[in-house]
Amino acid sequence: MISLEMHYGPIPHPSILGRYEELNPGATKLIIENGVAESTHRRSMEKATLYKEI
Repeated sequence: MISLEMHYGPIPHPSILGRYEELNPGATKLIIENGVAESTHRRSMEKATLYKEI
């Protein structure tokens, strides 16, 4: 049997996050916080670009 699983986004799939957490307790929290910070930064940059265009 062949299986393919795909995920897209700044935060890894929950099953992958679980493996990170097993290897390094607290890693999941850091990864999620980083993903949230990156999304916030990207939105602020998009907003700044929009204001420049207006």
